Amino acid sequence: MNIGLITFHRAENYGAVLQAYALQEFISDNFRNCDVKIIDYRSVPIESAYSYRKLILSGNPIKIMAKILLRGPRVYQTKRNFKEFVNKRLVISETFNYENIETAKNEFDCIVAGSDQIFNLAMTNHDMGYFLQGEKHSRNNSSCSVISYAASTGTIPSDEAYQSELLNLLKSFDGLSFREKSSYDWCTRHGLRCQVNADPVMLLDAEKWSKLAKKSRVKPYVLYFCVQSIENEMKTLEFAKKKASELECELCFLSIYGSIHDKEIQRLQSTKPEEFLGLIKNAECVVTDSFHASVFSIIFHKNFFVETNIKNNARILDLLELTGLSCSSMKNGTVMNPEKKIDWKSIDTILEEKRKETYDYFREYIQ
Repeated sequence: MNIGLITFHRAENYGAVLQAYALQEFISDNFRNCDVKIIDYRSVPIESAYSYRKLILSGNPIKIMAKILLRGPRVYQTKRNFKEFVNKRLVISETFNYENIETAKNEFDCIVAGSDQIFNLAMTNHDMGYFLQGEKHSRNNSSCSVISYAASTGTIPSDEAYQSELLNLLKSFDGLSFREKSSYDWCTRHGLRCQVNADPVMLLDAEKWSKLAKKSRVKPYVLYFCVQSIENEMKTLEFAKKKASELECELCFLSIYGSIHDKEIQRLQSTKPEEFLGLIKNAECVVTDSFHASVFSIIFHKNFFVETNIKNNARILDLLELTGLSCSSMKNGTVMNPEKKIDWKSIDTILEEKRKETYDYFREYIQ
């Protein structure tokens, strides 16, 4: 059976490429008769968000020159790292674009849309390709079933036209699975049958991820991984410094494109996805504002603290509620419920239950 996955697999983002890898591996491992490929859909709105032009060649001439000198080499190497991961770790199909994406239904028996915010019309600039509806949309007589898995709508605006468009697009799916409860709640209110499933990175256990993780440091360290603007998280940074001091470790700062200038901090640059995993796996403690860094900390049984006073924090709050890890929650750099002993065995059991739910969901559509 030929299975196609459509997602943000070319986004230069650790969570994006690792969730694509995880879903590919989970289906391949659990449904041995399936040939699984990532559909190489080239979305102009998504790829332009990570373009060299946007990251470097924007602003006045003086700012452009400064960014070329200061950030150019790092951006170039980062792009190279993600491209290498995609080419080496993901099984990629032939290339599709907005004009021919519907023909992908002729190549696969089942297409899985997700994970990530592929149903966020504002983020994709209303790219219908993620709904398998292209420029020349017409009724397709293919027997291919189209389902979603842990997809996200993002925050749905109150605009009636937007909601009507999204609802009609979702009605074309044979099965609907969402990542956030908020997407599930909105769909059920509008009469759609759907369910909530775990983010794909939660589908692989520590042993599987450890095989991919690459160790890159020797000295003990606390990892501070930041995906939001560091200027808005100075109190979180101070907490990370304090934690490193308590544990007598160096503090390592990681951000894909962000930077920080502080003599007390070891800045990590152009880190590969495999090294990102290794940094979490081998850290003494992780401080972050990232959902995926939090998930990997849980999978690797690492002591971690996640800043929750950020935009779009719903999935982080859902994760902490699911695992009972309120002790890992921070708000403006202050731990909300400290000194709670973590029962990793119980959390592993919860993750196994989520994997079984995912297996049962796919079994309805994958033979």
